[in-house]
Amino acid sequence: MLTDCFGNPIQTQNAIAITFDTDWAPDWCIALCFELCLQFDITATFFVTNTSPILKKIASNDRFELGIHPNFLVNHNIKKDNTLFYQNILKSYLQIVPEAKSIRSHSLYRDSRLFVYIEEQVPSICNEVSTFLPGHIGLQPVPIRFSPHGRSLLHFSCIWEDDIAILEPQRWLTPLFNSALPGVYIFNFHPIHIALNSCSPEQYSNLRKFYNIPDVTPEDCNKFANKTLFGVKDYFERLIESVINSFPPFPSFRTINSISQNY
Repeated sequence: MLTDCFGNPIQTQNAIAITFDTDWAPDWCIALCFELCLQFDITATFFVTNTSPILKKIASNDRFELGIHPNFLVNHNIKKDNTLFYQNILKSYLQIVPEAKSIRSHSLYRDSRLFVYIEEQVPSICNEVSTFLPGHIGLQPVPIRFSPHGRSLLHFSCIWEDDIAILEPQRWLTPLFNSALPGVYIFNFHPIHIALNSCSPEQYSNLRKFYNIPDVTPEDCNKFANKTLFGVKDYFERLIESVINSFPPFPSFRTINSISQNY
């Protein structure tokens, strides 16, 4: 049994979590990811940046989870009162997803003062998923308490993210997990990269030169989509198939909050 430095037992489990950061993608783009998950009969967690009609449909399916993906980089140079700043932003995102239990900050923003505020003032949020440890396998979430007056948040680490992977496409052809090594394997995708089947940053950057991302149509996206090389959508499908066909068999896909129930 694994133990911490004080000799306390550490819970371990095998799980794979597919997550999506919606990042102001158009509704059809988020719906595409939702339909792909249904097609493969898997679950996922969507971290939400803004209102979108498809969210109601996703929320109505209890196999899926909606978390929040707040942007704390807005006016970050004029923060004078961190508590008020975090309060206002979190309040606006929780109005979009009032049932949210999980949070991943946009651009993986982290601040101990943010965690203190959540621990003390936002009891509905239990899980924090803003740590990125690329390529690390066998990881487990860790309960961490920043506030002496608060409670612990369960901090998860993501091991793969599409917008980082496309910087080195030669290194991500094989899905990254080890079915023989207990761990929580979290993969992060963006709906726009799924739609573009991005194989490099160019697909997205070229699209942004001509269109405002929230207004992009399927036809607009198709003009810049990768149709010849192995891309993000291909990786998504290969990952799912690899997990389904893994030996030893790997447990089913889980949402972030469902994983947290075992800790």
